[in-house]
Amino acid sequence: MKAAVIGLGVEGKKAVNSLLSHGWEVYATDLNSNVDLSDLELPMISMNLVSGGETVSIVSDNLTVDLGFSNSSAIEECDAIAISPSMYGGAFADKLLEKGKLLSNVVTKHKDIFTIGITGTNGKTTSVHMLKSILENAGKKVLVGGNGGGGFSGYYDLILEASNDDYDILLVEVCDMTLDFCNYCFDFDMVGLTNIGNDHMDVHKTIANYKNTLVRFFEGKTVFTAFNQDFNALPDHVKKELQIMCVLYTEDVGGILTLEFDENGRLQFKTEALEADARYDEIGSGLKIKQLQQDKKELLESLEMYYKVFFLGDIPEEELKKTSGSED
Repeated sequence: MKAAVIGLGVEGKKAVNSLLSHGWEVYATDLNSNVDLSDLELPMISMNLVSGGETVSIVSDNLTVDLGFSNSSAIEECDAIAISPSMYGGAFADKLLEKGKLLSNVVTKHKDIFTIGITGTNGKTTSVHMLKSILENAGKKVLVGGNGGGGFSGYYDLILEASNDDYDILLVEVCDMTLDFCNYCFDFDMVGLTNIGNDHMDVHKTIANYKNTLVRFFEGKTVFTAFNQDFNALPDHVKKELQIMCVLYTEDVGGILTLEFDENGRLQFKTEALEADARYDEIGSGLKIKQLQQDKKELLESLEMYYKVFFLGDIPEEELKKTSGSED
């Protein structure tokens, strides 16, 4: 198989390395002749360097790199094409989509795996690693990757690696500057949002534009966010156990699970589902909630106690007796 990589930014160079490591022949090109190639794992044997002043070509047995120009014939001959995420939405990318030659349309096993995306301005990598640990502790086989700028091997590496083994869950770090691109390449079942900040305004221009892009990205997906800040004082192990409970609930029956307290401090399980959520099982949801209420009874009773004491000021009678006894 032969692939063309167009644009040798962070994601492009990681795509070249990943394709080569997965046994593909690669044609790579960038219109900038001064691209830093130090991140490329260039073969050091049988390699010819051809310089034409403003253009450079590097040719080896399984890799050709053209800088300063593109060879349209070489691109046309390829079985799949990997574009820079920043090119998505442009005229050239639209033509590739019409032909179905984008790599994510050619290598498609990743779209059959339950997929969770983590996005936001900050905290994505930490959240991904935390969630990976939670899921693996629950016995799930997890493939993690995505955003090359976040220290992973890039989106294309994740797509290729997903075809090499059988995974239960695909966990993707999604850069806030590549939301539309990732929305096309991956079939997200759930999306976690860490926060919304003012970084990358050179791309988004305004917070309103950023939020509109997030709305497009969220459409048809189950969305979860960070804890309500009012509950930050909960012990970390309690928050972790609640996260495990909610994530596994959604994976089992789909939909959105929210834990709410009524006016008397009783904990209520609220469920809902988007019309596009074909995975939602209403009957299964009810059965799952009953199971959670039984299996997590001690945890849930502790949460009710926490809420009554710290939010309603309702100190249990037995605790008052203890306090009264200590004063005597």
